[in-house]
Amino acid sequence: MKIIIAGGSGGLGRRISADLGGRGHEIVVLTRTARPGSANRQIEWDGKTVGPWADELAGAAVINLCGALVDRPPTAANIALLTRSRVEPTRALVQAAAGIATPPAVWVQMSTLAIYGDAGDTVLDESARPADGPAQMPGVARPWEEAARDARAARQVILRTGVVLDPLTPAMKRLTGLVRFGLGGRIGTGRQWVSWLHFADFQAIVRACLDDQG
Repeated sequence: MKIIIAGGSGGLGRRISADLGGRGHEIVVLTRTARPGSANRQIEWDGKTVGPWADELAGAAVINLCGALVDRPPTAANIALLTRSRVEPTRALVQAAAGIATPPAVWVQMSTLAIYGDAGDTVLDESARPADGPAQMPGVARPWEEAARDARAARQVILRTGVVLDPLTPAMKRLTGLVRFGLGGRIGTGRQWVSWLHFADFQAIVRACLDDQG
């Protein structure tokens, strides 16, 4: 399978690319800056506008992982950055897919459980209604998903996942770093829910999304 990975040069993207490439798939990474020595073909784009790369999407699988890391204070400027870094690339991909003769075979669109806001002890599944706030959670996730809503593809999967963790992920490195500096321990009441996902399970989910024809 030919797989186009937008955001494939990020922490998750590089490992997903390596996993899928190692399984015999043809990997094409859309990146703002090509990295020397990559095992996969790289195509530079600006993450905003449609370019010659659009033809690569024809009949391929698309995995959209674009988005700045959320590890930043929830200021208005940072919320705007988080939103823009997700919405603009998604819109460019959607526009590109709309202009080619053969649509992508499958579109795997990254999203987040933050779309449900602070739901407390409520059990959530796909039927749960996205929350209206706070701005740094649903305020980013809702326009992100809306940007992908009209994507032209034979099949689309939207992944609302928690934080992906293992020793090599940026989130785990930040958490363990805080603990090493003596800043670990309980935060607030200590009763907050933290939804997380091991990277091995995230990889398996992505593979299932590509393979599942149901």
